[in-house]
Amino acid sequence: MVRCCGSAWRLRLGCIIVVRFSYLILSGDGRSSHYHEPHAMRQMLMALGVPDHALREDPAGLSTYESIQRAGQIAGGRRLVIVTQELYAARALLLARGLGVNAIACSLAFDAPAPGIARENKACVRAMLDLFGLRHWTQKVEREGKIRVGSWTLASL
Repeated sequence: MVRCCGSAWRLRLGCIIVVRFSYLILSGDGRSSHYHEPHAMRQMLMALGVPDHALREDPAGLSTYESIQRAGQIAGGRRLVIVTQELYAARALLLARGLGVNAIACSLAFDAPAPGIARENKACVRAMLDLFGLRHWTQKVEREGKIRVGSWTLASL
């Protein structure tokens, strides 16, 4: 909800600093017929006055890595404005730069609970591993819940 309100407000202004944009890419989990995140965001943004033609759904946004990678392809080299909560902005920009996507972040104030901060710390480690070419390995950890490396066992990232 925070991202949708922030995005709607910025789209109505027509700019963020000096960057103009004409549509929003709504990225999220679209695998379930019961809850389709991009569709829910579309409905919320339309209720806030954002026109339908300004919205593009990305239902395969299961991770920030995948979302930014696809958004970069959709943007075709144009600058992206990533609208996210303050806690996630640094990681989103790290991934964008690491993937060669021209982006700036618009971070929205958000009081994260302690478990959210702990999860984000793990997500930052995973982002670094992904960018260092170990994405296949981090995906295996995610699927299996843990992985053995020599005598070490790494629990889920």
